[in-house]
Amino acid sequence: MKNIITLIFIISGYINCQAQEIPEFLQGKWKVENKDIYEEWEMVTTSEYVGSSYKIIDDKKVVSENLSIRNSAKSVIYTATVLNQNQGKGIEFTLNKIDANTFSFENLNHDFPKKIIYKKIADRQIYVQVLGKENKGFSFNMFKVKTDIPKWYFVDLENQIGVWEADNNLYKSENEPFEKYVIEWNWGVDTTSINGRLYGKIGDKASVNFWEFKQYWDAEDNQAKLFQVGFGGLTGIGSVMPINKGETSVVQNFTEPSTKGFTEKHRTIINGQQKTTTSFEMDSLGNWIEKRTYVWNRKEVLEKAKSQIDTLPSGELMLTQTININASVDKVWNLYTTPEGWKKWVTPVVEMDFKINGTIKSHYDSTATVGDKGTIVNNILNYIPYQQITMQAELNENFPEFMIGEEKNLYSIVDFEKLDLNKTRLTIYGIGYKNEQQWRDLLKFFIQANEMTLNKLKKYLEE
Repeated sequence: MKNIITLIFIISGYINCQAQEIPEFLQGKWKVENKDIYEEWEMVTTSEYVGSSYKIIDDKKVVSENLSIRNSAKSVIYTATVLNQNQGKGIEFTLNKIDANTFSFENLNHDFPKKIIYKKIADRQIYVQVLGKENKGFSFNMFKVKTDIPKWYFVDLENQIGVWEADNNLYKSENEPFEKYVIEWNWGVDTTSINGRLYGKIGDKASVNFWEFKQYWDAEDNQAKLFQVGFGGLTGIGSVMPINKGETSVVQNFTEPSTKGFTEKHRTIINGQQKTTTSFEMDSLGNWIEKRTYVWNRKEVLEKAKSQIDTLPSGELMLTQTININASVDKVWNLYTTPEGWKKWVTPVVEMDFKINGTIKSHYDSTATVGDKGTIVNNILNYIPYQQITMQAELNENFPEFMIGEEKNLYSIVDFEKLDLNKTRLTIYGIGYKNEQQWRDLLKFFIQANEMTLNKLKKYLEE
């Protein structure tokens, strides 16, 4: 079992010890108590954070300072760049760590401030002091608020998707007869999570899964998490952290019902179609000892739905969403145009009269019936068999008020393109959206929901 444990390397890496000096609790978005002033920090790598200080004025973000914390060769440097001051040059402060929860960034040669001190009070509260001569200045509390998922996380998910294969001849033995190991990563319920599995191969014969994985964004902790489960109830969980571009690390705590828990560390470096993974275990003195390194080659990219918003000559917006599916046009068409097929990937309740001027009536609640509150009605305006469908939705009570009355201008065109005998490109064009902020905000919701549905269609057909 322990040999197999070394193979959890999936999204991994060792922690740069120096980078631990950066106050990790700063990650996220913080609001000054009783004021519309915010400070936001994002981890670029474990040795570099970037942030900003800003106000919200008339619902707009007005930045006053750009901030950064980086781990240099000898110290941790905090840089504050105040807009329209000091000719755009940043002021540097050097870290003087007072205790585990108190970080003082100091530049005693600066007029004001000379010290910027962050003290962690609780997981969602920090106390900030901005001090000058004789430690005089001002202070305030900040509280953590919900923040957006950082860009590095989405890049990491995109990089992982696919089928990866690694040679195991170096570690092959009687107890571990596998010639190769294979890891597969697919998209989860949406583009904020991925699911994976690890198995071995002897020739072309695949073993059972050794591990099943899930990487997701934990909004409560504001961190990327990797969870995995193996034989006998063995589970592991840890936080995924960016180290450098294309490099991530995770330290996971493992537990098993019948044995004492243990901790392992893993590193992954991805460069295009190849990635290198290394596992580490801790010795009795607390030092990390390298165990195994594998080089993986991507054998197949598992594609997901993609979205794009364009402005038409009329000024209206068009949402284009595309996905390639490893299935024939006939199979894709039948799942789209029959009630039996529709139930397998869209909604559990559907009534369909597929013809020109016909309708598709559906409901997301499996206990509901067509006609209940929340029923979605799509009118079929026209179609070309196995090529294209034009539809127009009736807006029900679940749609925002500003859309009511606009359904006559909104169209959905679905294209079925045969790429080869067993591959189809499905493209959905949403036409007629107004070029206004509230409509753009609505499109963000449509993008996420539609991509999730298209990914489910692909998953069903390809499995």
